[in-house]
Amino acid sequence: MSYTVLPEGNLVISKDMDRVREVLKGTNVTAVLFGSYGRGEGAFIDGKPRNDYDLLINSFEPELKAKLEKLQLTTLLEVHQQYITNPSDISCTQQWYEIKYGSKLINGKPLGLPDWQAYEIPYADAVNSINRRSVSMILGKYEMMKEDPDYRKVAEQIVKGIIALGDAQLIKRGEFHHLYTVRSLMLIPDEIGRLYQTAVSIKLLNQPQLNPDELWQLWEETRARYRQYIVDNSLRVPNGELLINITERHDKETIKKVLIELGAGQWLGDDTK
Repeated sequence: MSYTVLPEGNLVISKDMDRVREVLKGTNVTAVLFGSYGRGEGAFIDGKPRNDYDLLINSFEPELKAKLEKLQLTTLLEVHQQYITNPSDISCTQQWYEIKYGSKLINGKPLGLPDWQAYEIPYADAVNSINRRSVSMILGKYEMMKEDPDYRKVAEQIVKGIIALGDAQLIKRGEFHHLYTVRSLMLIPDEIGRLYQTAVSIKLLNQPQLNPDELWQLWEETRARYRQYIVDNSLRVPNGELLINITERHDKETIKKVLIELGAGQWLGDDTK
């Protein structure tokens, strides 16, 4: 199976998934790996997976979930437990669409989800994502203002913002694909197309590695895209409005308070005092 675009990454992740299968061995529990590794587009940097594994198990057994979460893998295994008795009752959302077409079966039988079409994904999903990823953008700015910024973290937060905007444009016009790489091609004619391709390259390959000035520029350009998209589409996204109203007058402490109020305090690292 392909979990990432890097062959050496597939070897590491395959071993982790074998350990997951050992826990599930002898059960008929359906388990699917979704998210970036389920799509085969997971980040693998410095010899290890960069992001968490997202595993959906069709089970109501809390003991099984706990057992899986205790596994010591090369990255965190986040277990999503849901007992599905009638897949046809599940409504199409962006996440369910990606699980349907961009996940890998780890154990048991396929979920049997409906054969949804991209135009069935509700635009409200995209709007919610823009609102949520606005917080990522604010977090990216906060990180850049620290004395010793983690510029990889900054890039990751900006990438989340760019991808949310690009996905929203596709979903609004009834188009979508479960793969980032295909979506980046679909967006080539759009104004955000260049930014989206840059974001996908950073997410998948950690390239280009931008210097601090380039990251500041990318953040500002992305924030400007947020402002334009929110205005053009008359969106009511409170977090997005906070993002576009941030100016150079806002110091680091003010932005930290905003993030804490938004419930993002856990992402501030050790700098929470």
